[in-house]
Amino acid sequence: MWEKENIAHEFEQLVQNFNDMKTAVLSQEGLTEIQAKHALYEIEPFFSEHNNDYLDPEQSLLIFSEEDFNPQTDDLYTHWVNLAQRNTQFRRWHMGESTYYDTVFEYHDNYIKSATVFFSPTMVKPCKLAYLNLAENVPQHYIEITEYGIVNKKYQSEDRVLLGYTMTSADHVWDVKFEYTPDGAALDRIVQTHQGSNFSGERKQFFTQTDNNTVQLNKKYFAIFSIILTASILVITYVLGNHLYTDFNLWAVYQYQHSWLNYINIGVVVFTLYLYSSGIEGQNIGRFFLPLLGLCIVTLISVKLADAFSISLTYFNAPLSPDFFWIGFAGHLFMPVQALLFTFLIREGKEKQDWHVPLVYGCLYQLCLFVLNWLMVTLLGKGLTFTQFFGKGQSLIYYIPMLGGFLYYLLFFVKAKNETGRKTWLGWLVYGVTLLTVMLTFLQAYNYNQMFETWFS
Repeated sequence: MWEKENIAHEFEQLVQNFNDMKTAVLSQEGLTEIQAKHALYEIEPFFSEHNNDYLDPEQSLLIFSEEDFNPQTDDLYTHWVNLAQRNTQFRRWHMGESTYYDTVFEYHDNYIKSATVFFSPTMVKPCKLAYLNLAENVPQHYIEITEYGIVNKKYQSEDRVLLGYTMTSADHVWDVKFEYTPDGAALDRIVQTHQGSNFSGERKQFFTQTDNNTVQLNKKYFAIFSIILTASILVITYVLGNHLYTDFNLWAVYQYQHSWLNYINIGVVVFTLYLYSSGIEGQNIGRFFLPLLGLCIVTLISVKLADAFSISLTYFNAPLSPDFFWIGFAGHLFMPVQALLFTFLIREGKEKQDWHVPLVYGCLYQLCLFVLNWLMVTLLGKGLTFTQFFGKGQSLIYYIPMLGGFLYYLLFFVKAKNETGRKTWLGWLVYGVTLLTVMLTFLQAYNYNQMFETWFS
């Protein structure tokens, strides 16, 4: 075990000692120089997985010729490798002609050491010094020091398999668990529970291996399914249309209505199929794309049924009294698009202090939007007033998206930011309201389109 004081002192002397370390490793016989587009190796266990850096098994990261390297998009590394011992002794990350990061690796019976220094024409500075302690070749303790501080990781293992570690840095403590695939062949997920002195309770973060959770559309089976489903729908429609006594034409359900709405729904479907066919995270399908597809289905069915049965929305189409104009004006601060957008500006853990940020930015956004629309309508249309733009004479439907945005705003600041909260009723409520707010952006776009048409008619 290494003392922090000793590690810190060695880090301070790293620049002075680095040349000797570099000379020692490069003086070994039998080193092979290899160029690559990736760092390929770090002494910290699961380093790449912690950084969500997953390598495509079908992609070659080694550089054998100029055709294998694109200087515009690829990083350039040179590795000095001992092929007999199957380890990297020295690595250089090229940043420019005379600017680079050099890393030395030292291998001992019970520990591995790495040291990185940055070199440029104007500066030489230490970047990282790390030690990994081993017992029977199983990691026991990892310590790393950079200019930002010291990180300690004490590993737990069973039958030579790492189960996780406890990490300390400054006054923070993390308990990290490794979860493997059912057959134990690969790491499936890293679960990190954070406990610190700056807040009470726990916060969980998940690092998930993307290639283990990526699902891809089977185009052949999808085509067969689509043909069967379409034929079944047409047959059922024909049977119902010819044998049921109805006051409307059932085939009218398939006719094009509200082109803009159809374009949005078609766009969502095409984009989802594109991502699905090229590979997409399974959790993203459930969180985002399935609800969006469900919204598309509900929207189209609602519009068709409303036309077919002449459902009246007279109540919702009644204009709001001018006496409530300023309440409606304030409601514009909670339009769904800007409510979702400007809450992302708030740093995690600062919700209570920054409650005003979405309101200030929302107000500025609406005023800028009014100026742009006023200029455009004044030049090309019949004119636009301040009260017209902010909803004078609009119906209740116009204000429904604002109610959703306001509810999202309240829950965003009232709830504790706890990722495990989704398993509770509050977490599900937050998730549902967030999804509802996303859906209401479509109604917001529809309302704006209706207003835009009246300004130019």
